[in-house]
Amino acid sequence: MINKEKQEKELPLFANPRNAAAGSLRQLDPHVVAKRNLNIFIYGVGHWPVSKYESHFEVLQYLKELGFRISPYIRKVKDLNGIWDFCKEWEDKRDELNFEVDGVVIKVNSFL
Repeated sequence: MINKEKQEKELPLFANPRNAAAGSLRQLDPHVVAKRNLNIFIYGVGHWPVSKYESHFEVLQYLKELGFRISPYIRKVKDLNGIWDFCKEWEDKRDELNFEVDGVVIKVNSFL
């Protein structure tokens, strides 16, 4: 991970994973960017015009069909208890990942 390498070299650390990715992409030397081994999961598309899709989850499935990487950890839940359980689960799981995360994102699924 980028911060681990920076720490070993006693360089200032990135504040969070987003800053690490943004800082990597701003490098003037493309070889430095390539060494960072960046990867991305798509979580949305910004403004989505009216279409046949009625939910955020449907759009993500469409993006997956197009070949974009979608997080395998996405879960639809039905109520606040489901949200709470998912957040508690990730409180424990986040340290087991082989990548850094800022935290859990909660979205309303329906576009209607």
